[in-house]
Amino acid sequence: LTYRAVGSSTGQREFTQQTSGDFTAGLTDFAAGDIPMDPSRYSSLTTAGRSMVHVPFCLGAIGVFHSVPAGEVGDAKGLKLSPCVLAKIMKGEITTWDHQDIKAENPNLNVPAGTTIKVGHRTEGSSSTTGFTGYLNSKCPADWSLGSGSTVSWPTSSGFTPVQGSGGMASFIAGTPYAIGYLDAGHGHQQDFQEVNLKNEADTWLNSKDALMATDANGNNGVAAAGKAAAEAAPFP
Repeated sequence: LTYRAVGSSTGQREFTQQTSGDFTAGLTDFAAGDIPMDPSRYSSLTTAGRSMVHVPFCLGAIGVFHSVPAGEVGDAKGLKLSPCVLAKIMKGEITTWDHQDIKAENPNLNVPAGTTIKVGHRTEGSSSTTGFTGYLNSKCPADWSLGSGSTVSWPTSSGFTPVQGSGGMASFIAGTPYAIGYLDAGHGHQQDFQEVNLKNEADTWLNSKDALMATDANGNNGVAAAGKAAAEAAPFP
């Protein structure tokens, strides 16, 4: 029995195909990922006479983490970024930490003038990219122009660094001053990274730790409640 952490999209491809386009057999007997099976792959698999079963077993959050020194953030709550400001950072429109839009949301931020934002993004297919770009696409479509999915065409400027897997993203954030990136929250919390507070629709600044500590009327924490709502809203193949 072997297990490889290759990313959700690669895992789906290897589960459904033994070679590219051949859905009569897969390279693996099971696979796990943060996103449901791609409908086109599912259709190709069933057309080839095979079947598969989805087994939901875990819910998790994706967080946005950074490495701006805490003393320079200047707020006990931590760094705050609204969806549209985050979108501008992740598409390369905002390139320095002292940009006026970031300062407007973080008036006590005191970074060296012109400090470049070092953006980490996943390479190849990633369910984290699916969730993160889906969030930006939903919350700020006017400023987010890269679309959503397991892969998008990220900027290729020097401020952007492609990384492989959650481990690669964790290493990037840990080893790069003034970095920002998206990562499954468990990895980020385990590494004790600083997490960005995002503004929700009620104009409240929250991060994934806040969501895990909150509960709804049914006793579900915020992550579980959001996952339940998403599962009920979207059909699974």
